[in-house]
Amino acid sequence: MSRWLKKSSITVMKIDGEVTKCLQLIYAFNPIHKKLVDNIKSRSLADPWIIAHAIKESAIVVTKEEKITAINSNRIKIPNVCDNMGIRWMNDFEFINELGISFSCKRIPNC
Repeated sequence: MSRWLKKSSITVMKIDGEVTKCLQLIYAFNPIHKKLVDNIKSRSLADPWIIAHAIKESAIVVTKEEKITAINSNRIKIPNVCDNMGIRWMNDFEFINELGISFSCKRIPNC
C-alpha cells in the first residue's frame, strides 16, 4: 500500500506541531485512548494521527471500524475516540451515501 500511495497523486498530510498537539490532547482527554494503538503487535499505529488531523482540520473521519459498545472491554476503536472527542465519524457506506455516489450494473448481452 505504501508503494501505491507514493505513486499516486493523493495528498498525504504532514505531521506538524499543531497535529502533534492534537494527538497530545487526545491522550490527555482520556487515558484509555492510548489503547487505540497496540505497540506490541504494531497495530493501528496511524489511527490516533488520523483523529489528530481530523481535529486540526475540522474534518470527518471515515473508517471501516465499528464502535466497541461492551462496557467491560479493554479495547477501543476509532469511533469510540471520535465520540469521546466530539469528532464526527462515519463508515464507508455512509460516506458513499452522503456524497450521493451510486453504482449500477448492466448485463452485457452474449457474455
